[in-house]
Amino acid sequence: MDAADIRTRVVALEHGRTEDRQRLTALEVWKQQTEISGAKLDVRFEEMGKRLNRIDTNLSRLMWLFIGGIVAGIVAFMLKGGFSLPG
Repeated sequence: MDAADIRTRVVALEHGRTEDRQRLTALEVWKQQTEISGAKLDVRFEEMGKRLNRIDTNLSRLMWLFIGGIVAGIVAFMLKGGFSLPG
């Protein structure tokens, strides 16, 4: 082995190490971006869940108002003698 061959190998190893560092840095950046976007999605889903709960609560209230109106109408009809037989 001569000095030029060893030097070529050392330079090749240094280049490989530099490439590995660049790849590692790129992976770390990608991981951070993925974690940030995942956290943003989690917040969006939580907000969507809250909105759906509000809609569900409002629909429940409307349903009870509608049923209460029907029951009140039936009671008023009964009090006016609506179910009595004519004659």
